[in-house]
Amino acid sequence: MDFADAVGVFEDPYALSRPDPFPADLHAGPRRANGAAMRRMSMRDEYDFSKARRGAILPVATGKTRITIRIDDDILDWFRQQVHRAGGGNYQTLVNRALRRVKEEAAEPLEVVVRRAVRAELRRKPRRPARARSGRAA
Repeated sequence: MDFADAVGVFEDPYALSRPDPFPADLHAGPRRANGAAMRRMSMRDEYDFSKARRGAILPVATGKTRITIRIDDDILDWFRQQVHRAGGGNYQTLVNRALRRVKEEAAEPLEVVVRRAVRAELRRKPRRPARARSGRAA
């Protein structure tokens, strides 16, 4: 969920209708740690990262690839509105479903579409008249 989706909770009249499970008196304020606790919490001069691993902590879902694409603002807003109207969810899932539907419902092979486009371009472009041959005898 991104920030824009999270902000939507403030516009939802039902999102804030549940009572707070942690009453305010439990949030009285920060506690001060004693001297020993402070010494344990202080930063060390060096840390051992020899057993650390680089990369993502959470495993990547199989069959999914993270990409960066540019989508027009109005298209992205439309998908987000659809998710909001449905009561929540993920707009990325909705985009994925739409792309999958286009892929599966493609009635014409790409070759047919390309041939039609090339023919249309050839019809629009006027042909140059053939050059007259020179009067040389063969």
